[in-house]
Amino acid sequence: GGHALVLSTHKNFDEDSQKYVNFFKGQNFKVTTSQVKYPSRADLVLEVLDFSDSFSSEDFNACIVVVLSHGENGDILASDDKIIGVENDILGRFCNKDCPPLKGKPKLFLFQTNLNNADQSKFREFYMRKKLKNALIIQSVSKEVNRSSF
Repeated sequence: GGHALVLSTHKNFDEDSQKYVNFFKGQNFKVTTSQVKYPSRADLVLEVLDFSDSFSSEDFNACIVVVLSHGENGDILASDDKIIGVENDILGRFCNKDCPPLKGKPKLFLFQTNLNNADQSKFREFYMRKKLKNALIIQSVSKEVNRSSF
């Protein structure tokens, strides 16, 4: 089976977070959630490191990382409003060099981001991230008033 990590940085995402957890458990994934209710940047980076390290101790056939957060201009903010470096703090932890057990295995990264400033008239709804072998990376962005979950 696969292993999924679901992280939420704000209480506004509690319902969405639980839906992701239930969905992946229903697909027979092992699901890990944050040890800290709403992780700060430092806590979130440690959670991602612990999660990427888990693939060396157990044999999983897929990796999914879901981060629900606020943000702006394509950035993701932790609960302490510090920017999370998506490429370095999250994606980079799962490359073949840093996470050899996932080499050749599918990886899915979902970033659901709500804009802090609902008055922003121009914003991009999707952001492309750097390529990672055998990975699909999606970031959706919405204004809080338009937010909906699956």
